[in-house]
Amino acid sequence: MKAVFIMCDTLRYDHVNPEIMPFTHEMGEKGVNYTMFFGDGGHTKWSMPHFLSGQRKFDKEESFPYKMTQSGVDNKLVHSNAVLVQEKYQECFKEYTDMGTEMAPVKTGLRRKLKDAGLWDKTRPLRRAIIGRKSFNVPYRRAEAILNHAQKKLDQIDEGFLWVQLMDAHIPYSPPDLDNFEQTEAIKLYDLILKSLQGSGHEFTSIELKRIQELYAAECMYMDKCIEAFVKSNPECIFFLSSDHGEMFGENYTWSHSPGPHGVTPQLGHLPLIIYGPNVLNKKIEQYNCSINVGSTLLELFNINERSGYGRSFLRDVFQVK
Repeated sequence: MKAVFIMCDTLRYDHVNPEIMPFTHEMGEKGVNYTMFFGDGGHTKWSMPHFLSGQRKFDKEESFPYKMTQSGVDNKLVHSNAVLVQEKYQECFKEYTDMGTEMAPVKTGLRRKLKDAGLWDKTRPLRRAIIGRKSFNVPYRRAEAILNHAQKKLDQIDEGFLWVQLMDAHIPYSPPDLDNFEQTEAIKLYDLILKSLQGSGHEFTSIELKRIQELYAAECMYMDKCIEAFVKSNPECIFFLSSDHGEMFGENYTWSHSPGPHGVTPQLGHLPLIIYGPNVLNKKIEQYNCSINVGSTLLELFNINERSGYGRSFLRDVFQVK
């Protein structure tokens, strides 16, 4: 058996619909779809320990990938998320690939050093002057590149688990094909969001808000097409799909998912959770569930009689219990 967890970083629950993400929505219609699934943190740094370790604080030895490794179950991670590197979350997997470093080691390394030193924002005007204002310096790898590499890793697994982290819905919103949006306009909107997060007090117009939401939706559409190709290429796999947190577009007086006094709002905490694949039941589950239970469920899926942190398995919701 092969199982794949697709983590769509920053994906809002309300965007998994027929108009924006038709294939992902179809997965939910044909598989198990939790309509009241919640994450336990509004930022990757806070949310990932719940998924991986089943508790608020990350603990490698309580993490489900570590327990899989100890039980002889192959497990791999493919991502380009700097937080997974900085917080050492990636190190609980038997094998991990940071695509940021893999594809652009010098550029990625410099970016992360500047951020660690608190100089990233301060050097933005200089970087913009060097590279120009007509292109984004996107701090992650596109879904197509991530999933192409993930396919290679999945092909190496006879029986085991693969975690794939996609970043396309994350700020800056820069879909590969902007259609009616000029790249310069997208950069301007991105700068306004950053200034707002820094306390500039900019009041977004209804037109600006609409265009920001459309850019974000276009990122989700692109990601959905990439997920469709990947899932259809691997019909033997059981897929889990969720998000570590959502995103805000001015709700609660803030943007993106920057830490703030708002706490974990519905826009940040209410997440999709879809399970899809061979022998998976077809049902919608409206009872509450949360990310702390994911690791224990994956352990039971591979017949490992352990729990990850405080999590409780919900595997009986996914398959017919004999």
